[in-house]
Amino acid sequence: MKSRTALNAVAVILAVVAGISVYLYASSADRRAADAQSPRHVVVSRQILPAGTSLAMAKDQGWISETTVPAASLPDGAVTKIDASNQALLLLQEVPAGQILFSANLAASMPQIGPLTIPNGLMAVTVEMSDPARLAPFLRAGAEVAIFDTVQLAANNTSASVASTRIIIDRALVLGLGQTTQTNNADVAEGEASVSVALVTLAVTQRQAELLVHAVQTGAIYFALLRDGTTVTAPRTITDLYLYGQK
Repeated sequence: MKSRTALNAVAVILAVVAGISVYLYASSADRRAADAQSPRHVVVSRQILPAGTSLAMAKDQGWISETTVPAASLPDGAVTKIDASNQALLLLQEVPAGQILFSANLAASMPQIGPLTIPNGLMAVTVEMSDPARLAPFLRAGAEVAIFDTVQLAANNTSASVASTRIIIDRALVLGLGQTTQTNNADVAEGEASVSVALVTLAVTQRQAELLVHAVQTGAIYFALLRDGTTVTAPRTITDLYLYGQK
């Protein structure tokens, strides 16, 4: 009898614990759903903002405003408020009207070099790229990219060569996009259409500039678009042999 009573008591306790667990899980799910829909502030341009404009000036002139979006729709890196910590920052590039401001498009100090604004300590390098290689139409000024290079390297100390690809620059800031031009492609047969290319200008260190210029002259470069928090690990060289398990 006592044993049966004890079993009943244990069953009641387990039922209570299970009920509490279900309640807590449901409450947590409700809170997460509510948090995803809760409004978050974001700073938006009301008109075209020229490059070099400080956030403080844009705010004082009424060129920007704050609006709200659901937390789940808030883009990474968006400017959510203007205060003492960021009001002195300057826009690297012109911002169109109605666009969210991003921290990647801000810098503390930028010397003016012609139409470009280059962050202190960096230099500008322009490269010519096809649309796929430069992530068109998703690339914009203020974005950050990783840069890959593909070249032909000797295979196993022989005269034969194998295509080899690796990251040469793990993070570079896009300063601007040039006008689309037309170029002749040596691989395109005579009489066929030329290939569409565009000019992309990057802010890089001296070492990165050396790598980039050499890669442009000797290989083929390709961009990968980064987001805030993206981590690029130590690069490895990928070849056809590696790709197909014949290291």
